[in-house]
Amino acid sequence: MTASHLDLGEQRVKLHLFDTAGQERFAGMCAQYYRRAEGFIFVFDVGSAASLQRIEQHWKDEVTRT
Repeated sequence: MTASHLDLGEQRVKLHLFDTAGQERFAGMCAQYYRRAEGFIFVFDVGSAASLQRIEQHWKDEVTRT
């Protein structure tokens, strides 16, 4: 995990970046971190259709459920 602060004019934003490398063993742990998040950025391998499908089938549902 990487955390940093961004200053956007007069507003300060805290940014957390997690790289789980798509490993399911981190799925339960991740929920506690993104439960109060106000936005998400999904990153996938453009050379792998399965990578995009994992976002569409798993992660998108996961974050909207919490």
